[in-house]
Order: sequence, then structure tokens, then C-alpha cells
Amino acid sequence: MEARPGVCTPYAVRLTGVVTFNATGASDLNVAFTPLSLQIGRPAAGEELEN
Repeated sequence: MEARPGVCTPYAVRLTGVVTFNATGASDLNVAFTPLSLQIGRPAAGEELEN
């Protein structure tokens, strides 16, 4: 899924990490996220998400 400025979200979000799912029951779901890198910034007009 690709995020396009002005279409999906006005923010450029770069997220890298490890997501761990622990299903211990029918209605019990534990989600643990370990962030390795999180950068949230608003790109300038005409600036691409990929640098």
C-alpha cells in the first residue's frame, strides 16, 4: 500500500519495527510493537516521500 500526499494522508510516515502477535484465546489478542525507527513529518509541497 502506497501513501500519496493529499490523497491518503497529509503526513509522511516512515515506520520500521517488529510487530508481535500473541493469540492466547478466542477474544484475547495481545499486540506488541517494538519500534526501531519512527519518523513522522509533514513533507513540503512537491516533495516526495522517498528521499
